[in-house]
Amino acid sequence: MSEMFRIAGKQPLLEATFLARPNRFLVECLHGDQKVQAFLPNPGRLWEVLLPDTLIFLHKDSHVNPSRKTEFTVIGAMTEHGPVMLHTHKTNDVAAWLFDGGLVPGLENFRVVKREVSRGNSRFDLLVSDGTGQMLIEVKSCTLFGRKIAMFPDAPSLRAVKHLQELCEINRKEMTAGILFIVQSGDPEFFIPDFHTDYEFATKLYYSQIETSGSKKLVVKALKVAWSSDFSFSGEVREIPTPWNVVAQEAGGNTIDLYINAFAEEGFYHIFVSSGSDSSKIRTLQRSYAKGGASSRTITIRTQQNIEGMVKKQLSMLCDRVETARDQTVFIFNDNPLKRRSFVQFLINTRIDRLESMIPSNLFVRQ
Repeated sequence: MSEMFRIAGKQPLLEATFLARPNRFLVECLHGDQKVQAFLPNPGRLWEVLLPDTLIFLHKDSHVNPSRKTEFTVIGAMTEHGPVMLHTHKTNDVAAWLFDGGLVPGLENFRVVKREVSRGNSRFDLLVSDGTGQMLIEVKSCTLFGRKIAMFPDAPSLRAVKHLQELCEINRKEMTAGILFIVQSGDPEFFIPDFHTDYEFATKLYYSQIETSGSKKLVVKALKVAWSSDFSFSGEVREIPTPWNVVAQEAGGNTIDLYINAFAEEGFYHIFVSSGSDSSKIRTLQRSYAKGGASSRTITIRTQQNIEGMVKKQLSMLCDRVETARDQTVFIFNDNPLKRRSFVQFLINTRIDRLESMIPSNLFVRQ
């Protein structure tokens, strides 16, 4: 086994400045004085990572598929948490390397038997064995972090839900199965499934940890990886705990929805804040906006706490102006708020960092 894991081998990575993301798998960036496009092998939203002027790292591919638009591939980005690896296809390589080096805490005796294993209607990433029994493993890459908490997924994922359902069934009827989350930073101290973004995945993962007479717990591990600036690491990983009480407490709470309406021709954005009491009025207003040609997205905050007033106060300080439409407060931004660091930080504070106060003190002691 090599002493170091290197994403790009010995080939040096190229630095570039992120400019835009025309579609889910393509970014535009500035490499030197040249504007180039690069393949982004990551289906996540990455709002918190791919902000304007972010430093990203590219690999120049020597053999490019003729159907591809570019010879460059995004490997990672530099964030306040240090280098974050974005190449999701490489995450399976990381996991396999850790297993074969005996570096997965609690599973040190397991080695990879096979990759891309078919079961039923799905394929899973790894089949591992300790010589006496086998385990089916699905690997997930986590790139969403707050100060101390990492969350997955950063976008709703039907595929992740399907994999989780099938893994639970396999774990109950056939063989031991589990999910390994590779947290792409050394900073986080805790992992929590993102119940704001994908309620179904988060709650199913939570219930997979409740052992009953007819079932056993799914194996769930979150390992954090501290990448060097050349996207290598020595294999020093640490398992971080999941405070399941936070999921139980907050996931079933009320929803506060931020409706972001984009007016492309005018170049500005409206945000409405909706909770249960005024949701019908907001939906009516949203329909009128849609008829007017506005595109819309919704960002949800799930909580048992009464924070709607705080959310509106923060938005009033972040936006360019506040108006009223049909008795509803409208927070108006002159550009896309999701490209503003201040707005993205507000989302991190509200959806992630706020949860720190709910984590039991004994878990902090273990860190």
